[in-house]
Amino acid sequence: MNSKTRFFALLLFSFSTTLFAQSIAQEMENLLTASEVSYAQAARFILRASDSFTTSNQDDAFWFAATRGWLPENTNPQDLSRLDGISLLLMRAFNIEGGLMYSVTKNAHYAYRELVYKNIIQGNTDPFMIISGEQLVFFTGRVLAFREREDEAAARYALERRDAPVVKRPTPLSLDFGFLTTQQAIAFGNFKDRNDPLDEPEQNFEYRLGVTPRFLFILGNAGTFYASMGFTFWYDDEFFMIPEVLRTELNLRFGGWGLSFGRFAYSDPLAFIADSLYDGFQITNSSPAGHFGLGAWYTGMLYKNNANIIMSGSDRNLFILPIDEDDYANTYFAPRRFVAAFDWEHPSVGGLAQLNMSLIGQIDMNKDEEARVDSQYLILKLGLPLNNFTFVIGNAFGMIRSSNGLSAAWACELRLHIPFNDLNSILSFTGRFASGGGEESMFEGLGLGAFVPITTKYYGHIFKTSIIGITTIAVDYQIRFSEIYGSNINFTYFMRNDLSPVDHNLVVDSEEGKKLLGAEFYTQHNLSPFSDLQFVLGAGVFVPMFGDNWKDAKSIWRVDLTTIFALY
Repeated sequence: MNSKTRFFALLLFSFSTTLFAQSIAQEMENLLTASEVSYAQAARFILRASDSFTTSNQDDAFWFAATRGWLPENTNPQDLSRLDGISLLLMRAFNIEGGLMYSVTKNAHYAYRELVYKNIIQGNTDPFMIISGEQLVFFTGRVLAFREREDEAAARYALERRDAPVVKRPTPLSLDFGFLTTQQAIAFGNFKDRNDPLDEPEQNFEYRLGVTPRFLFILGNAGTFYASMGFTFWYDDEFFMIPEVLRTELNLRFGGWGLSFGRFAYSDPLAFIADSLYDGFQITNSSPAGHFGLGAWYTGMLYKNNANIIMSGSDRNLFILPIDEDDYANTYFAPRRFVAAFDWEHPSVGGLAQLNMSLIGQIDMNKDEEARVDSQYLILKLGLPLNNFTFVIGNAFGMIRSSNGLSAAWACELRLHIPFNDLNSILSFTGRFASGGGEESMFEGLGLGAFVPITTKYYGHIFKTSIIGITTIAVDYQIRFSEIYGSNINFTYFMRNDLSPVDHNLVVDSEEGKKLLGAEFYTQHNLSPFSDLQFVLGAGVFVPMFGDNWKDAKSIWRVDLTTIFALY
């Protein structure tokens, strides 16, 4: 029996004491086919499921919930249900306790965070997304399952909730404020910096404090405006302070259409090529044919460490250059790129697989012709669940034009996820591969050069390298021992696909003819006593002697402790 069937049966059983099962089944069947539901419909469904209030009149159910503060302050019965509003209704109707900020505010924003924290809401979601009837049934079913696991059943509170006093409906508010602080202390050995990974260290301790305030303006059902800043305080031999404008986005909705404008995150399906905050716009549309997106962005106003664009040797030199207050414009900002993308995603092609496709183009706006790199990419990703396994396979094809001419490039990823539901854990195998360049490249005869992404991500927790000319094989095991504590163990092996240095890459001192770089072991432990507070302890080691490139080099070790406090 799949998860949807189990939740359906659980809901049906919970309703059967008050109404005939056949009529309830018909109502849920109607909900499962509805692309959107009103707050009145949702209120009647959830209140009945929680045994708080049973009625056949949707408006009565809505006002029962609204007058008790169980719905967002600025909603009407006919308004379409948003995920944050449904989260608040689920939290209040089922009397689910939350963390510090939810306990103080009892608002929709923190209710959504609580349900994500409790793993009731999963996947790529947005608190402001309009939910379908199927999602309403699914989330309600997961709450019922959650309550079933609790020591005290929801029925114990039903009478108390029915007799709760009616309060005056508050005045609608359109402003929400949040605050995030992140502290990270890092100790390491035999590690100087990622540009010379095996040199002797000058110091072996680093401390960072990140402070991120944010404002959210809710524009009724039309959309939202989000603004945030980041301030990073950094000790690395001496203190630094780096300010950033982070996500600052106007998001508008017009039925199935959406428009995002400003600084917001974009990622390709594999997160190989473009995965960062960018300045620009994106138009989206959701329909039975899938989710479509068309956008264009500019990178030259971003902080260079946030954008991580290293496509050429000149980009690399700019990236490692320290910020100079006397030459801020040329040492703070990222290289100037114009990026455009068309995306298509279908969650269930033929009811069997998830399919993603993207076309991405990038134009280098550097005035130095010798340093320019232009590129185009085609990305295809297929996710296929088979029994208890999930296979994900993705391919990225690129055409890279630089001063050396035009070359084709290829990168791919294969992932296998095996969940162990009884242990609340998952085992993952991941293989990544990207073609490399240079005269000694194994791909020279095939006409393939270096696969150069726009946004340079780093693979490995300790030994950090980009994907250019690299193969990584990783095994990861994650387990959640309880609601507040979880761990994961990771093993990654690194190999070079070409036998000559590539100036885009961070592995710049590899020996000729040597391909095996070494292995990394890393473990992480996550303690979150409240949804607002999180402690993450990580420790690991990179062992070059497991390869043939740096056999006599010392191992690199690292221990880091991160504390996250989110009044968000």
